[in-house]
Amino acid sequence: TLTQIDVPLASRTYDLLHSPEMPRRNQKPKAVGCRFTNQVAESIKALRAAGHRIVAAVSGGPDSTALLAALNTLRCGGQLDLSAAHVNHAMRGEESEADEHFVVALCNRLHIPLMCRRLAVSLDATNRTEGIEATARALRQHFFAEVARELNAPFVATAHTADDHAETVIHRIVRGTGLAGLAGIPESRQLVSGVKLIRPLLRLRRADVTKYLAALGQDFREDHSNLDLSFTRNRVRHELLPYLAKHFNPKVADALTRLATLAAESQSVSDAHVARLLRRATIKWDRRSVVL
Repeated sequence: TLTQIDVPLASRTYDLLHSPEMPRRNQKPKAVGCRFTNQVAESIKALRAAGHRIVAAVSGGPDSTALLAALNTLRCGGQLDLSAAHVNHAMRGEESEADEHFVVALCNRLHIPLMCRRLAVSLDATNRTEGIEATARALRQHFFAEVARELNAPFVATAHTADDHAETVIHRIVRGTGLAGLAGIPESRQLVSGVKLIRPLLRLRRADVTKYLAALGQDFREDHSNLDLSFTRNRVRHELLPYLAKHFNPKVADALTRLATLAAESQSVSDAHVARLLRRATIKWDRRSVVL
């Protein structure tokens, strides 16, 4: 059963923010961050999510905080309905608790319905093939899908940026990948039946997020595990990409995202061609067998 936090009461405990008021429903949105918000609005329209209820996955970090703020501005303008979801994996002790408190306070201030859940990651996850990060991600996405279904929301939005996209592509190149892997992070995909996972910030850079939050005077949380270089993704972010940008191509992140776009388009054409050939060659297809 989902636990819905009583947001107004929660503010008595989680009164952590000292930022200017964000625009609420029926208030005229502030002019700051118009470019950022407009780009998010364009992405929402392109993803066909405008006018629908969206569940925003919010960790409290800069990316998800900016996503929530932008979506709230669109909500205030009547362009969508909005709820939020937060998962506390309790893997970072007091930091994890502070993240949860922050998200509760933020949603309280913005009057956004919030669903929270604590999902401990099994200690033996590190011994599995997928690792502890992948296990935690799978748990979060299962919860987000559950929230979306309960709220009858057809979309769950996460806050991956163009920098995340570039990091994913170079990470896969280093490990070895094919055309599908080069496509990187898709802007949308099916999460479960009736629910799509969308990424409205995927064409925006991390620097855009920072500038937007600064313009709003909006606080956010820092996950210090993102500085832990024992994780490959962190080494890609803090060592490999900066080295490539300094010594080879200052716009390496843009080059990687362009490569991903071309790979995704090529993969789409290839998939469609294979599907057509398969349909022509199929004599019988049922749950037990395929006859060609």
